[in-house]
Amino acid sequence: MGSANTYKHLEQTMEKLNYNAIECTFFFSFSRTMEPVIKEGDKKIKKILECLAKVQHIVDKDQQYPVYRFGCSETRDKSVLPMNGSNSEPFIVKGVENIVSEVTQAAKEITFAGPTSLTPMIEQMIKQAKENIRKYQLDKTFKIPHQIAITILNNETSTRISDHEHLKQAAEYPISFVILSPQYFEIYNTFDHAQNVKFDSFRYTSISKILQDMKAKDFGEAEEVAIVNDMFKEISVQHEHMQRLQMIE
Repeated sequence: MGSANTYKHLEQTMEKLNYNAIECTFFFSFSRTMEPVIKEGDKKIKKILECLAKVQHIVDKDQQYPVYRFGCSETRDKSVLPMNGSNSEPFIVKGVENIVSEVTQAAKEITFAGPTSLTPMIEQMIKQAKENIRKYQLDKTFKIPHQIAITILNNETSTRISDHEHLKQAAEYPISFVILSPQYFEIYNTFDHAQNVKFDSFRYTSISKILQDMKAKDFGEAEEVAIVNDMFKEISVQHEHMQRLQMIE
């Protein structure tokens, strides 16, 4: 199947949404288990980002991405920082295709540490959502976006209870969470379809699990497409929930 048709289903799904008002933010774990993934240029992660670059015009039209890090010696499980370390402004990368080089460069200066916590990432997304609401209150022509947080990590969270509580808070806002990991971690399936939340805003995609399910020996185009489609599998349903709850138009 040619690359022109491989994302047809995703494209059809996103066309049903008002994707002018969808914004993606990227978060990268800098725990020690991510050090070989980033420093040695894990081919699977790189390929997935390259695939995301192919569909970014579908998913996020302006293709301007805030990129954050967490789990490093500066943030650990307490906070997130823009990838370039600035405390004042978000670090914006133009185009997914440029994210890998920025993260690889940052890894030369950042100390990998841990532990891993999803809580600071969720707090950052809630902060952004509140800022969007403030903008709308000042200017009713402003469209509150459906935000998608794409988080790349390679170990279990150490703050499961806190993460779950913050996901419940985040379900009050138009935010979708996509977790992508090279390995498989069962704990993240407890967040997917979690109980007692306003709507299911969480999606977990494990590269190794999908490859195993496909009985794939090589990491080719079919596997890449399956992984990207899996990442965005629940976006349209989440979008409908947000509209029904009057979070977005």
